[in-house]
Amino acid sequence: MRVRGWSAVLALAVFACDGTGGEGLPVGRELALDAASSLDGQAGDVGAPGPGDPADAAAADAPAGLEDAGGPPDDGGALLEDAGTPSDGTSSADSDAQPEDGGAAAEDAGTPADGAAVDSGAPPIDAIGPPADANSPPDSAGPDLVDRVVIAGDSWSVGLALPTQDALAALGYGAIPVSFETTVVGGSTAEDWASNDGNKLLLLAAALDAQPPAELLILTIGGNDLNSAIGKGLGLLPAFLKDAALDGILANIESLLNTITTGRPHLEVLVVGYDFLHYDLLKTYNDLPHYDTESYNDVLIELESRKRALIAGLPGVHYAHNFGILQHTVGDVPHPPFLLPPIAYAPGTVPKPGGPPAYSPFPGGLKQLPGPLDYLPDGIHPSLAGFRIIIDHSLAQGGANLIEHLPWPGE
Repeated sequence: MRVRGWSAVLALAVFACDGTGGEGLPVGRELALDAASSLDGQAGDVGAPGPGDPADAAAADAPAGLEDAGGPPDDGGALLEDAGTPSDGTSSADSDAQPEDGGAAAEDAGTPADGAAVDSGAPPIDAIGPPADANSPPDSAGPDLVDRVVIAGDSWSVGLALPTQDALAALGYGAIPVSFETTVVGGSTAEDWASNDGNKLLLLAAALDAQPPAELLILTIGGNDLNSAIGKGLGLLPAFLKDAALDGILANIESLLNTITTGRPHLEVLVVGYDFLHYDLLKTYNDLPHYDTESYNDVLIELESRKRALIAGLPGVHYAHNFGILQHTVGDVPHPPFLLPPIAYAPGTVPKPGGPPAYSPFPGGLKQLPGPLDYLPDGIHPSLAGFRIIIDHSLAQGGANLIEHLPWPGE
C-alpha cells in the first residue's frame, strides 16, 4: 500500500519533527518506492512501418525506401558504428532500489527515535498500513522479459542489428540489451559457423554466456551456402545431387543449432527466414548461372522449407517465415532495364506470408517476381526500412512471445 494524500504530508511532518538526532522515520523508502517507474522503451525511427499494421504503414513510406543496408553484399561494417549502446540509450529504473537514508527498519515507524510520541492530531501512523514493500503486490506488474538478446549470422544479421533494436523499442522492449558486435559476419556460411572457422563459434558462445546470459538468439544463416553451391553449378546437377547439396547445408545448420542450444536450457533461438531477392540484379555481380527469377526463388524456397522442417524438431528453436513480406507490404513498380515486375502493383496485392503453426501460405508473395528493388538496393540486402519490415513481421509471428517468455504459437 502506498502513503497518499494527507498521509504522505503526515509522514513527512513526523520525519521533520524528529530533531533528536536519531534515525527518524523511514519515509524515504516509501516515497522512493512510490516514484519507481516501470520499463519504458522508446520507439526508433527508421522510416519503416511498425508491427501493428505493416502493410498500411509502409504504403505511405514506399517512395522513400532507398536507404542502403550496408553496401556490397558482404560488407555490413558500416552498420556496426556506435552499436555498443541500445537504440534507446536508456536504462531501466530499479523498482527495488532504496535511498541512502531509507535503510532504517520500518518496524518502528510509528515512534520517533527518542521514544517521544508525536501529537499531530491525525490517526496514528500504524493505522495507515504496512510499508509499500511488505508483502503487498505492486499496483501493476509488467511482463517478464528476457535479460538480453544476441543477433548472429551472415550479412542479413548485420542489416538486422539496428532495425531490431528500433523494433524492440517500438514494442516497449527498448531497455533490453542487444549484443551483436562480434557475432554478425558478412559473407559467412553455415559451414563456417559449424566448423568454428575464424573462431565464430567461440565468439558466439562468449556473447551468449556474457552477463546477464542471453535468453534469445536471432539468427540468419544458409543463404551464402546456397549461392556458393549455385556458383559451383548446382543448377546443372541431377535432382538427387541437388538434394544432397541442400542436405549438406541443412546438416551444417543443424550442427550449429545443436551446438548453440546444448547446455543453455533457457536460450530460445529465432531463425529469421529470407525473403525473395532480386535475382536479375544479383547476377550482375555474382556468378549465379543456370537460373532465372522464378527458378532461383524455387531453390531458395526449397532450402527454407527444409530449414523450417528441421527447426520444427529442435526444442527451443523457432522459424519466422518472410517470403513475400516486402512484396506484400510495399508493392513494387517496374525498374528498367529489368523486366520484372512488368507492371506496378500496390501494397496488399500479393498474399502475406503465413505464420506459425501452419505457415499458410508458404511461400507468401509471388515467386515469379523479385523482391521490390526500392527495398533491395543491391539485390540481396534489404534497406534499413526493408529490414525493419522483416524483423517486425518476425516478431509479430511469435518473436515477441519469446521476448516475454511466452510459448511460441502452436507450442
